[in-house]
Amino acid sequence: MFMRKISHIFIALSLLFVIIKPIQISAQQTDESEPQKLTHEEENEAREFAEKFIARYRETQDFKPLVQEMFVSDFATGIKQFLFKAVEDNNDNDFISPELYNQAKPEEIMRGYLTGVGFYHQLIQFYSNSNKLEDEETSTEEIFREFLSPAFFSLIENDKALKKLIPDFLPDELLSDEEKSQNETNQSEENSNENDSTDTPKPKTYLIQNLDELNGLISNIQKLTSLLRDANDRVETAIETKAALENVIIKKDEDENSIDVDLCIRDEEYFGAPPKTRVFEVKFSVFQIDLIKVDNKLKVLTIYPLVD
Repeated sequence: MFMRKISHIFIALSLLFVIIKPIQISAQQTDESEPQKLTHEEENEAREFAEKFIARYRETQDFKPLVQEMFVSDFATGIKQFLFKAVEDNNDNDFISPELYNQAKPEEIMRGYLTGVGFYHQLIQFYSNSNKLEDEETSTEEIFREFLSPAFFSLIENDKALKKLIPDFLPDELLSDEEKSQNETNQSEENSNENDSTDTPKPKTYLIQNLDELNGLISNIQKLTSLLRDANDRVETAIETKAALENVIIKKDEDENSIDVDLCIRDEEYFGAPPKTRVFEVKFSVFQIDLIKVDNKLKVLTIYPLVD
């Protein structure tokens, strides 16, 4: 249930940051002489790159400096293709109009997209940490109330877009009566639309009306991410304190440092990379980064969270 909710909010946030235009990246393509399977050298090189990427992200807790250092040079333009078909065919998009998408600058889209990825990461981490504190005497809801600051809920309360999204990723017990009522109204409207058999299309009203509202939403999600990061620090301290009092050893998540590498050669253009480009799919933690060779050096073509 939780991962379904997380999937919903991430896709909703991602749809806010898409512009529909193709680009071309000067990527290294496959020729007939190249092996069609991942070589040991390629796997090792991709793993080493991922280890550096993880170390830098843990150091900075921010994707912005990593874009300069480790991403393809036109990543901001390439992200315009993200969820292209989903946006083009998505009848449920009521967040922002395609026309407003096209007014946004590539830098705004990149900032928004990476903000969504960072928010997702901190949120998943907070849930994971909360589970380690939860016991018969302490519920998840109580942990949320204790470690999430009033500023976190205040930001949501004062942002109409976040207020619509909030029921999808917080336990119902934390919602105000107004938010529960709004959640029920939204669900009722969705069900009504699904059951409406009339052929007359209803005029669509979008939640985000202009670029100022879009950038305001992005800024507020950045603030939520920062507050979640602070909450995670406090929860991790509480976990260590609890372990010391109970004289137990905190077990590391075995998947936390695992890195999986696969090779994918697509017949179609992918994030602007030409067909037949060797794309190295690297999965770690809650992320996947897709790498390509540019001038014989690995670069991040795109990054997205892994949603079960």
